[in-house]
Order: sequence, then structure tokens, then C-alpha cells
Amino acid sequence: LAHRGVLNSTNPASPVNRRNLPTSCGTCHAGPFAAFQMSRHFALLNQGDARVPVCSVCHGAAGSWRPSGNSLAASCRQCHGQNGIAPRTARAEAARELYETLHQTRETLKSAKSSINRVSDKARAAQLELALQQAEIPLTEAIQAGHQFVYDTMKDRLARVRQRIGALQRQLGNSKP
Repeated sequence: LAHRGVLNSTNPASPVNRRNLPTSCGTCHAGPFAAFQMSRHFALLNQGDARVPVCSVCHGAAGSWRPSGNSLAASCRQCHGQNGIAPRTARAEAARELYETLHQTRETLKSAKSSINRVSDKARAAQLELALQQAEIPLTEAIQAGHQFVYDTMKDRLARVRQRIGALQRQLGNSKP
């Protein structure tokens, strides 16, 4: 009963039809959608190319997972592999490396957050929390660049995050819990 009246994804009027999916997802995920709208893939989708990646290619049918570097590279190779329609073989490997760095960076920030939570000096903890927030800004920018498939920008922002994480870790090393 929950899905009564819901159009099948093959129906062009369905909100989960491949062509409509970015707009549907974008109702809640405005930032990634705005970034995707600036991508070459979005332009191709609007031209009717059904081969381009949409949200579900990287994030699954329910949008509940983050792509691993390997799964992303495999998706990229479908079109950008040696025998693909737009061969750019180095692109898939570069994307894989960037997404692995992205996952590692998120884990490092998560660990830093845990360390900050153990700092008993409230003023020191607030200072460290601010440094963590400053590190998260270029992380968000890197993720947006990923949704645009602009990997040079993503690489630059990830480098900036890692610099800020290094500074945060040095501050954490100098603080007492």
C-alpha cells in the first residue's frame, strides 16, 4: 500500500526516473544537486544521454551509501575506460585515489573530533573545535567538487583539509585531556 500510485522508474514522469533523479534527490540534497548541475554529466543528461552517472550510480538506489574509490573507478571506466565512449583511462584511477583520500580524511576528522571530546578544559576544547570546523570547510568544498566531477579542485581542497588537519593534530598533541 505504501507505494500505491507511485510511477515505475521507467516512466518518464516518475520522480525516480533516471533523468529526474537528480532533481528528486536535490529536494533534500541541495548542495550536491547544485554542484552536479554544473557538471558536464548533467549537461549530457539534459541532452538525453542515458549513460551518464546520476545519484544512484554512486550512492545506491536509496542514496544511503558513499562510493568507495574502487566502486567509483569501476563506474567511471564504463564510459572512460580504454574501450569506452569517452576514453580517459587515467581519470578513473585519479578518481579512485581522490575518493580513497576523501574517506581517509573523513576518518581522520572523526578521530580528531573524538580526541577533542576528551579535552576537559572547555576553552581549549572550544579552540580545538573551531580548528576542526575550519578543516571541515575545504572538505565540504572537496565533496562539492566531486559532485561536479572537477577533480583538480577536489584534489586542491583535500590538500587544504589535510594541511588543516595536520595543524589540528599538532594542537591536539600539545593539549592535555
